[in-house]
Order: sequence, then structure tokens, then C-alpha cells
Amino acid sequence: MGRIDRRTAVALTATFLLTAPLIHVARAAQAAPATDEAEPSAEGGKSRTSDEIPVPSRDRIDYSRPQAYLSLSAELGNKDHILEVAAAIAGGTPEEKLVSIHHWIHSNLVYKADVPYEWRDFDRLVGDGNYGGCADYSVVFGALARACGIPTVWVKTLDADWIRNYRTRGTEGSWNGHVFLEVFLDDRWVLLDDVPLVLYEEYDPRMRILPGNRYAYDKGGDPFDLILSSRWELWQAQTRAFCRDFDLSRLPVGKGRSLVHGTRVVAPGASSAPLKYPAVFVFYSEKTGQSAHMLFENLYPKLTHHLTGRHHSVADYQEQFTKWAKRGDTIILLLFADEEDRVPADFQDLLPESWSELEAEATRKGAVRYDGESRGMRVVLLVATSPAEMTSLVRETSW
Repeated sequence: MGRIDRRTAVALTATFLLTAPLIHVARAAQAAPATDEAEPSAEGGKSRTSDEIPVPSRDRIDYSRPQAYLSLSAELGNKDHILEVAAAIAGGTPEEKLVSIHHWIHSNLVYKADVPYEWRDFDRLVGDGNYGGCADYSVVFGALARACGIPTVWVKTLDADWIRNYRTRGTEGSWNGHVFLEVFLDDRWVLLDDVPLVLYEEYDPRMRILPGNRYAYDKGGDPFDLILSSRWELWQAQTRAFCRDFDLSRLPVGKGRSLVHGTRVVAPGASSAPLKYPAVFVFYSEKTGQSAHMLFENLYPKLTHHLTGRHHSVADYQEQFTKWAKRGDTIILLLFADEEDRVPADFQDLLPESWSELEAEATRKGAVRYDGESRGMRVVLLVATSPAEMTSLVRETSW
């Protein structure tokens, strides 16, 4: 979710999101404009007082009525404004429109890690020209998808390891989760991770464990009423209440404990050798997210042991280096030359030289790669000036 994603720690044994082909669809019914037809009440028709904590539910969606999930509520934003923007979204099929929405967002909004923890509707997000994470991103994407005639539902998830940790230890740490979308394409509901634009065709809305070992615990047709993490205090209260008595048997198996990670292999006549099973930690931002997924796809089959991804935020760096990173591990940093989300000040020693020098060289060459050592770990730095250059750099990098 918006605030969570910036702080999220993808579990060491998490299944990473790999880019899946989008299905080719063309349904005249989906090309129809957004309607005013009322969708099923997110609260089951019951009124709620302002001091009550909304109870999460996965059963409020009537999947037999996809057209009910085309409406644009007042809380979502000004309908005329949303429709005006959607009118410029290119594409003759729903698939093409989803791709165009993705490009429109990245052309008009930038990721900012320091935006306030508060609800912003479509109009304010577009007016501010930024989004804080997946919760904000899903509001804009879902609104435009509906306005383009694609029935859309918002899905809240929590990382299984976060639920397990909270349930067994009562500690919160970083609030880890994500917001997905369910979209109606080719006469069926499929799952969309809208930030990297990954579509999961082999999907059933009854599934609870979603990509990244995330547990789907709440769904709705109105993101405001659903209580996304951008409504931070209320969302936290809801999450605590939901997880307090959670049945852990509903979660997948937790992360394992390596019996070899961290041990050294000693060769005859040598004092020590590199770690036999090093972990790999990838730090990336929303802007480098798609390249990071390509990197995961390239790395994952070749790794002997752990792989995890984090965002370029102070909290993520601190937690990673406090809890997990060890001598002999590999740290991979993905950055754009003009990116605001840079390596935090306390971790500048991971860079081979100052950021201004790195940025200048990348600007001259288009992309640069450094491979060195810091804090006893291998540090690989990829700096590019455009998504195309980053993609090329990732593909050309040998691991």
C-alpha cells in the first residue's frame, strides 16, 4: 500500500513478480464509458458511525455484475475531470488502454517518498503531480481504468511475514503490504499489479495468497471507503484489529532459516574464502521498479540462496543493514541520474564516489556500471539516464 510500499521489506524467500504477457482482448461492452450505476455497498448496506473501525471483507464484491464497478464516486474525484483525462487515453482494446494509462501516469506524476500520510483523490494527486506509493498510484490508475470502460476493484494485501510477526511477537516494524487491482478483461476477472503493470491471467478472485506472498484481506469498489493506507491512522487501527487474532494456518510457510548462510568455506592453506551462499539485496525506487523486476528475473534462477528487494528509503536501508546484510553479501543499487530517491546520507559509503560525480558521468555516457566493495560486501551500482538505458544496462550485466 502506498505508505507501506516505500518501507516494505520483501521477504527473503518471497516470490518475485515476473513480467507476464498481457492478454489480447477486445470487448465492446468494456469500451463503454463509465456509468452512474450504483455498485454494491462496501459496508453491506449498514451505516457506520465515525468512530468505528471498518471491518475488512473479501465478500462484498458481486463478480457477476462487472458493470457495477465502472462508477466514479465523488470521493474518488471529479467525474468530469476523470473522464476528460480518460478521453485522451489511447488504445483500441482494454489491454492497450491499460498500457496507455501506465504511460500517462509516468508522464504526469512522479514518485515522492515524503508526501503526507493522507487521503488524496484523483484531482489532488494529478494536481500535485506526484504519488506516494501503491495506494496513491492505484487511485489514479483505477479511476482511469473505470473511465475507460474497464471494471475495476481495489484489493488490499498484507505481507504474510508481517502478519506472522505481528501475530506472534506483537511488533509492527515496517508496515508491509501492497494494493492490487482486479480488472474485468475478456469476460473474466484477472489480477493486475498496476505499478509495474503485470497482469496475472491464471487468477481466481477466491485466491487469498497473491504474488509476493501477500495475503488478500480486503476488497472494495470505492478506494476511500475501503480505507487504503493513505488514510494512515484509520488504516493502522484497522490492520491491528484484523491481525490480532489472525489464524496463522491460513498463511503460506514462513521464511526458512539457513544452516549455511553466513558460514565461511576454509580452503587448505587459506584463512578464509568468500561466503559460499551470499545473499543478494536489490535497492530500487518506483522509477526503477520495472528494471528491478527484470533484474529479479535474471538473477533468481541463478542464485543459490536469498534475494530480496527494498526501496531507496532511510527506513529500508537501516532495517536491511541492521537485521540481514552480512559480510560477503551483494548489494545492488539501481538509480536514475535525475532521481530524487538516492542512497541515504548514512549509506553514501556504498557509492564509489560522490553522487554528483556519478550523476555527471552517467549523463555524459547515458549509463554507467560500477562493481566494487564496501562494508565487506560486493556493491554493484547501475546508474542510467532513461528507462531504455537502464533496461539495456540490466540485460548486459552478467551476474
